[in-house]
Amino acid sequence: MRHFFLSYSPGDDDLYVARFFLDLSTAVRRLLGAGSDREVGFLDHGNANDHWPSEIRNELSTCQTLVVLCSPKLFLDERCGRVWSVFSDRLRAYESATGHGAPALIPVPWSSRDLPVVDGGVDVATPPSPDEDLRVLIRLHSYRRSYEDFVGRLARQVVETTQAYRIPQARPGVDLRGAENAFEGWQQRQRGSRGPQYVHFVIAAGTRDEMRVVRQDVGFYGERQEDWAPYRSLAQSLAARASEIAAERLFGSEVVPIGAIGDQVELAQERNEIIVLLLDSWVLGLESFRRMLARFDQVEESAVAVLVPASREDVETSEHQGKLRGSVLRAFPHCARRRDALLRTEIETPTRFDDDLAAALEEAQNRIFAKGRIFRRPVDGPANARPILEGP
Repeated sequence: MRHFFLSYSPGDDDLYVARFFLDLSTAVRRLLGAGSDREVGFLDHGNANDHWPSEIRNELSTCQTLVVLCSPKLFLDERCGRVWSVFSDRLRAYESATGHGAPALIPVPWSSRDLPVVDGGVDVATPPSPDEDLRVLIRLHSYRRSYEDFVGRLARQVVETTQAYRIPQARPGVDLRGAENAFEGWQQRQRGSRGPQYVHFVIAAGTRDEMRVVRQDVGFYGERQEDWAPYRSLAQSLAARASEIAAERLFGSEVVPIGAIGDQVELAQERNEIIVLLLDSWVLGLESFRRMLARFDQVEESAVAVLVPASREDVETSEHQGKLRGSVLRAFPHCARRRDALLRTEIETPTRFDDDLAAALEEAQNRIFAKGRIFRRPVDGPANARPILEGP
């Protein structure tokens, strides 16, 4: 049983988060009088939204406090929302059994810019300097004393909470992949007003059974279209990776299989939102997919991006590269003719995919700013209303 579980949304600050975790662990051990080798905390690196190793399930099910590094990106991260939800369920079980709550969910402002208001009786730990976030305190030598004071206070809060309360374990067999996203309500309220800061990822790939019709190696596919994972070196689906890249850049996003797209392309364009089509070129061998894909070939420049992975790890795809490239160009003649920067083909590696997606998001956003419709004030509140995030 760990004293604390540290949750955050991974990105550019990973090294600083790792340092903070070590510093907090050391401070907790010092207060406990424990040996330097005792593991008192667990750091969830959160590298894969659709992959939950048993170690993470066990630690989240038994830890006694949840420390959350709050940043704008965290509240766009579905995985972090599920972690929050699972621990909140444990707190509700404790309150039901004892008649009183436990302050064991501890949000810490890592970067407080544009954070939702955390409501529902959750106390937010505040850095010693109210004008600076924790990510600033840890980076600058001039704030070293303030940072150490904060870590010490937080360690005491963790230890005192653990000693005063005994949070019950999560129910047996808890399925983190199916857990509720605690941030979903807030995310949904933003969808009508995020405009060019919101992305619809449309997955144009088949299920394992569908792809057996057009190719031999179907190990890259799953039971759902969203399970497509063209890069074996990534321990996650392409949809999950795309969502992470978007969140790192503070884009809200959702994943939609192409069969469920409906009128979403037109609606997104009316709302100044971005569409990113993640295309498996093999599906162009299926007539049903060719019909659905025709609507993404825009006659004029638009904020619709088309990304086509062609992994080096996929031998069959490499062997048919020329044929598949030709199929893509025939499917998107307007984009190909004008050499659209948002049509990116033959993306061979995960690193190249990350770079191409980041560039496509920037280009699409710039086009909306230059040519998009007039932005509307959200109908459900004033322009500067702060969103409310419901806590446990």
